[in-house]
Amino acid sequence: MARVRRPRVRGRLPAPALAAALLLLAGCGSGGKAGSSPALAGIGAGLKGPTGLTASVYAHGPPTTAVLAFDPQGRLWLSAAGLEAHAHDGVYLIPRPDAPAQRVLAGLDDPLGLAWYQGSLYVASVGRVDAYGAFNGTRFTRHRTILTGPPRSCAAKSRSVRASKSPSSSPTVSDALGAKG
Repeated sequence: MARVRRPRVRGRLPAPALAAALLLLAGCGSGGKAGSSPALAGIGAGLKGPTGLTASVYAHGPPTTAVLAFDPQGRLWLSAAGLEAHAHDGVYLIPRPDAPAQRVLAGLDDPLGLAWYQGSLYVASVGRVDAYGAFNGTRFTRHRTILTGPPRSCAAKSRSVRASKSPSSSPTVSDALGAKG
């Protein structure tokens, strides 16, 4: 079994991403009773949260936003995954606050993961992970499939993962789940 190296990420975490991570972790280890949660109050933008937190609208996008990621230039990227209705599925760019969302990638099946790494946008969707690079302002000019998995109908029954080959002919991901293929 080939070793899979964990990428080293350097640089600072963007402030909005750090704030979101801290918000998610805020309840961990609070010392309160199990199952208890603090009272939630209106924090703005139609949301509820802990007293003292405020929220505002950054921009408007598609109705089914699934995940958010900031690129190295500070632009907001989001994926839309309808789970039932897929008319808006894709990856969108919001270049600055209050700017409209621009669909950059379409034809994806429930894109539920986004990550920027070394200048490429990695998109995880049902049955696959793809990398997109060389964004020219309206579209990506480079695309490669990183891995494919079982089709949607078989996903619940199968544990196999097939990996694409890198230019050096070694697998980029190798049998991560221990399945034989």
